Amino acid sequence: MATTRYPALLVILHWLLALMIVGMLGSGLAVGSDLLPKMKQFQIIQWHKAFGVGVLLLVGLRILVRLWAMAMHKIPALPQTFKPWELKAAHLGHIGLYAAMIFMPLTGWLMVSSSPYGLPTMLWGTVAWPHLPGVAGLTWVNEVAKESHELLGFALLALLAAHVGAVAKHYFQDKINLLPRVWFGVLAVALLLGSTANATPYTALVAQSSVGFKGTHAGAEFKGKFDSWQTEIQWNPAELAQSRISATINLTSARTGNPTYDATLPTADWFNTTKFPHATFTSTKITKGAKANTYAAKGTLTLRGLVQPVAFTFSVVPMAGRTDGALRAIGGMQLDRLAYGIGAASDPAAEWVSRPITVTLDIVATPAVAQ
Repeated sequence: MATTRYPALLVILHWLLALMIVGMLGSGLAVGSDLLPKMKQFQIIQWHKAFGVGVLLLVGLRILVRLWAMAMHKIPALPQTFKPWELKAAHLGHIGLYAAMIFMPLTGWLMVSSSPYGLPTMLWGTVAWPHLPGVAGLTWVNEVAKESHELLGFALLALLAAHVGAVAKHYFQDKINLLPRVWFGVLAVALLLGSTANATPYTALVAQSSVGFKGTHAGAEFKGKFDSWQTEIQWNPAELAQSRISATINLTSARTGNPTYDATLPTADWFNTTKFPHATFTSTKITKGAKANTYAAKGTLTLRGLVQPVAFTFSVVPMAGRTDGALRAIGGMQLDRLAYGIGAASDPAAEWVSRPITVTLDIVATPAVAQ
């Protein structure tokens, strides 16, 4: 199965490092402010050192986890639509970020260890952090470390700006949303900080549900369905901001009942299931519709290695006669097959197969606690 998101531990480390880096850079920039009293500057310096040690420890753990993820083939590939120079820039940018996250705290540690003042480092005022041995009082080491530390700080700021700018560029200009690759990091950090999600996990009953698709071929309608798919659902109509829907669809399980269609769908020009056996959807926002029990979900769909924003509408009603809290969701969305390169070589003008394809959903789910 081709992965589209980083493993959970890497995602958590991503957001924890982001918090630590913001604290480290913010406190570092505040240290030199003449507007702050001396005692407040001294306190901020201690926070700055604590944030730096946190970054150093977390980036070390992140490297180890990433090596494991690479060995297990759990690192998602970048979208195929990326140009060669964008792939190269992304690779070099990540190397630069890792280098800055390692060497900036190290040079700070060296600067503190070689300081003529010899002040101890207390992490958050409780845990003593040792100095590097053999450099105490060496003025030239302190000066080199200080200059390097400041330069690396500005370099890290520039790299972070480029990193965030690239994500924004891909989203607004290229219509590629890269955030789902680390999407669950937002939820994981919220959980780590003690946030409570007021949505209930639901389990889809696959045998009672269906995910289908339909379009036209040579003017005649065709219908099909996917026999294999999985969902993760967090649902509370009163707390839509906490509600989430994600799905993974096995494209090799597509069936129309027409042997010709079923033999064509897996081929390279259509679903290309040899290279991209799965499609994934992750919601980013769910809102209430104009009618009772109706909703709209916005999110991203990854198909054939391409990530595109999508939206679908659906209704949710309780299942009559059920005592297990079962809900039924019925809805659908319309996709442009050419936006994902489906049939782009053999039917680019949509002379045979309709360009819009409708995906239909009929999902029965019960609260996970009821299982």
